[in-house]
Amino acid sequence: MSMQLIWKHVSNEWFYTKSALFVFSTSAAIVMLSLTFGWGLEFLPKSVEHSVMNAFSNPSPMAQVGFTLAGVSVAAGHIVIFVGMFRFWAVCDRSRPIARRIWFVIMIVGVLVGLSLGTALYCFMVYLPQMLKNSVKQSQRIEA
Repeated sequence: MSMQLIWKHVSNEWFYTKSALFVFSTSAAIVMLSLTFGWGLEFLPKSVEHSVMNAFSNPSPMAQVGFTLAGVSVAAGHIVIFVGMFRFWAVCDRSRPIARRIWFVIMIVGVLVGLSLGTALYCFMVYLPQMLKNSVKQSQRIEA
């Protein structure tokens, strides 16, 4: 019910605007960077991991502000890309049905593996190419 309240103010045509393209590509990049950083900490040698954790344990006030802003942007990126790409998949995606089913599985498995990993991959591999094709077709119509 609450998602309907949010999304009834956003039309399907909005997904094809430059602002939507910017919002989703930025959110997907933030998600991928945050997951890369988080997983990267797991594979560091113990001595390096200890140094990194010491740097985060007693940060300066400016670093605390930076960490807070980074945390908020990562959380917002995960929410935006998760909700937006599932909505795009359900309503606007023009892929073949088998491709849509495969991407649905990838997005669900991505939630289990790394929160919004599947939806970020969907954004880069399906949403962005469809939007770029759409913008090329629009510019060709304008020129003609």
